Amino acid sequence: MNYKNPLLLSMHLIGIPITATCAHNYSTEQSQQNAQIIAFEIAQVLEPFLLTYDMSKAHLGMPTKTTDISQKNRKILAEKIKLIVEKGDPLVMRCLCFPFKSSNKNLVLSPRADMAERQALLNINTLMKRIKNIYPDARFEIIMDGLLFNDLFNIPDTQVITYEQDIQTLCQDLEHIKVIPFRDILKDRGQNYKELR
Repeated sequence: MNYKNPLLLSMHLIGIPITATCAHNYSTEQSQQNAQIIAFEIAQVLEPFLLTYDMSKAHLGMPTKTTDISQKNRKILAEKIKLIVEKGDPLVMRCLCFPFKSSNKNLVLSPRADMAERQALLNINTLMKRIKNIYPDARFEIIMDGLLFNDLFNIPDTQVITYEQDIQTLCQDLEHIKVIPFRDILKDRGQNYKELR
């Protein structure tokens, strides 16, 4: 096959099978190859965030090698995204993050969210803009689970709830991010976060 399209050539080089050449079509009747191309482009956007080492070992202080596994991981990720795109389902990325502010007074000025969180949220929003340019039906959901374990760090519930509200306020103008406090998920299920501690 003659790979005049550099993207198709890249897909071929890392082992993603290509059956024919066709242009992008974002309708609900996307071809299988379109799904491959879309998934590959999204995986390329996400590649800088793929781990190249064993995080569990690193946290335990065990030796861990940094290896170039990005191509293998990109292929695995692209295959998973392709299944979503083929069905025309929303591409939803969920992340457990922003539980509460660190209680270490040497690291933070106050328990409230500030410009550090705002910059992190802006980075996520920019990432999602890039992904939505490839696949418009994509969104990023932040699940804030701080109330499940804040007692282990002697951080009061009220402080966590204020922090959650700060993050929601900082996200008001960021259209590609949805913030979901875990207590809202539990409330919908008739549960209380204190019961899960």
